Amino acid sequence: MVLLLIYLLSYIFYYSNKKAEFLLCIIALTCSGFGFLSSQGLPFKISDLIIIEVVYITINERLKDRKYFNSKNDVFGKIFIAILLYYLFEFIRTIVFKIETPSFAFKVVRYITVLFFYFYLRKLSYSTFEKLFHFILICNVVQGIFFYLQLVGVQDILSGRIDEAERVGQITRYANYPGFSLFFTIYYVVKEKGNIFFRLFMIVFFAVMPVIGQTRSAIISPAIAIIAYFIIKRKIKYSIYIALGAIFFQLVVNPMFEYRDRHREKSTFDEIITIINNPTEAYDTYTSERNAGTFAFRIAMLVERVNYLADNPKYIPFGTGCIHEESPNNKFNFKIGTRNERALRGYSMTDGSDISWARILLLFGTIGTFLFILLLYKWFRYYLSYTKDSTNCLFLTSLFYSITVFFLSFNSGNLILISHLIYTQIMMAIVYVYSNRPLPKLENIKEKRL
Repeated sequence: MVLLLIYLLSYIFYYSNKKAEFLLCIIALTCSGFGFLSSQGLPFKISDLIIIEVVYITINERLKDRKYFNSKNDVFGKIFIAILLYYLFEFIRTIVFKIETPSFAFKVVRYITVLFFYFYLRKLSYSTFEKLFHFILICNVVQGIFFYLQLVGVQDILSGRIDEAERVGQITRYANYPGFSLFFTIYYVVKEKGNIFFRLFMIVFFAVMPVIGQTRSAIISPAIAIIAYFIIKRKIKYSIYIALGAIFFQLVVNPMFEYRDRHREKSTFDEIITIINNPTEAYDTYTSERNAGTFAFRIAMLVERVNYLADNPKYIPFGTGCIHEESPNNKFNFKIGTRNERALRGYSMTDGSDISWARILLLFGTIGTFLFILLLYKWFRYYLSYTKDSTNCLFLTSLFYSITVFFLSFNSGNLILISHLIYTQIMMAIVYVYSNRPLPKLENIKEKRL
């Protein structure tokens, strides 16, 4: 019920022109009120309400501005339009050729409509985003405090995934940490101003959460982004951060990896090396021995879908079409899929949140996959172009987050989840707005110096 009140409040803020507060409501809806609320018992999905609101705002803003979708100098806008048009084409193709019924096909593509949100976001001022992330930081700190309190027995306050230990001696896995913990870990590494001890405290505060959650991708991906930051910015004086990070990894993270790998023949890093050398071995090993790790499982899932397209070349460019997981037309016979108790075989054929690329490639082919790769590439290109000379923390962190999104896409469904698509669009809008902001006039600078 509270989530519905937040949803209604978002409309009030939208019409009151309180942009930061409006965006905070949208984000709160995507993450169950920052972990304090639950959508269980509601007769509809919160994600569908977000889609309705995005479509409504898009129509309303377009009626007020005829150039609302003009993306002449906006590479992100061009790619978002291309993705939206391609999904529309796939939807029509699916119906015309009777691959799937209109209702099920719409269920498959409806999530992509949230990409319209970017065109509203890019109209906002940079100060709005700064205000928004000030609010998000406060909410994430409060959620983080209650996250840590779970370790000392304060339970049942935060919603989200908690994997209780199944065997004696196992560590309970708390995966309900704040959604922006990775972002703020990078943010306080990038931040140069402020008290050094406070920054270190905030880095540890947010960085330890994925460790407790035993989420290896959430540990590795921001670490790669931070290393890239030090290399490009040439921050030799901050080399102590790298040393502390290495010690932290050795003392805390690495034992956690060993703990989770102790029941398997290969460690996580051995699996990664094996997959880099021979990706198909992950599939052969998993299907024959069923003793591979989670990363090998995800790569095996992707390889199985690639093999399916290779055996059916007609699907390579456009994919199989908008076939829904629960549809009678879903006649796939894959051996590997995300666990799904509602599915006939107990795992998904077309859906799943284990790896984004498997679903995109299977349903939308190489063209759909290329568009998402192009989007991430252009985001990363901004990163290479602006990182060296910029010092703005929020802008830099939004750029570095492109690396995190890319690596997480191999370990989650972040590219096909409405919540993550909203976050990604906000980051890209920050990059666009900051890089296109009007620069101060020279005479104004001189006046301020005087």
